[in-house]
Amino acid sequence: MLAPSGYSPRDGLDRITVMYVRRPQCDEAVVRAAVAAERLGVPLRLVTLCLGEDPERLRDDQALAIRLALEAADVPSEDVTADLAEGADVAAAMDDVVWADGELLICASSEDAAAHRVFLGEVALKVLRAAPCPVTVLPRGYF
Repeated sequence: MLAPSGYSPRDGLDRITVMYVRRPQCDEAVVRAAVAAERLGVPLRLVTLCLGEDPERLRDDQALAIRLALEAADVPSEDVTADLAEGADVAAAMDDVVWADGELLICASSEDAAAHRVFLGEVALKVLRAAPCPVTVLPRGYF
């Protein structure tokens, strides 16, 4: 897990957020995060970067991912949400999203990663740098 410089941990976790883009490794991350949210009794949120793409297509992808999360774990439907992070670049999009004090951000490894390894692509590295909360990167295919 990585945390921003100067981050001061607090007691407890308020929410788990998954950076979501419709890819198999992100679907795995949604399933794992949903199970963790169920066990920890915290809400689950999916955030998708919208950097000039069609927001409606991205919302459709998020709806499918919410359904996947609800099928994977016994999380109340009102505790699974999705947001679009809109901006001119990754940093601006990350600033567009409201972050809880006790948030944990989960990113999936790139599809270029070897099995059971972590590899971050260009966008994920930018997300990592802009994240205002701790970030966990899940190894590829480690499900």
